[in-house]
Amino acid sequence: LKAKATKFDEAEAKNKSELEKATEANTKLQAQLQQLQLANLRHEVVAAKGLAPAAAKHLIGANREELEASADELATLIGAHSPKQQNPVSRLAGQQPNPDPRAAEREFVDSLVERSRR
Repeated sequence: LKAKATKFDEAEAKNKSELEKATEANTKLQAQLQQLQLANLRHEVVAAKGLAPAAAKHLIGANREELEASADELATLIGAHSPKQQNPVSRLAGQQPNPDPRAAEREFVDSLVERSRR
């Protein structure tokens, strides 16, 4: 009877250790799943806010609302520090590029000055 009790205790201990191993593995997998879901959420927020995909690693938060607030703040900071285009090019398709946006104004003033000299 004592031998059976010992075998039962050993089997129970083995089953407990298997259960503990399974529980630990489950905990690790749940943590990995949460990390992947948060990374996916970061990329969704970055895409929705129109930021570069690389900006996802700079977002801080544990849920969508916090990540969106972080993305808004990051967008504001990026916008405030981005270099402004000095000479914006605005032309219609088929036109030659105009490197100096004020060239037409200068030509007009030059033509007025030229007329006044006549």
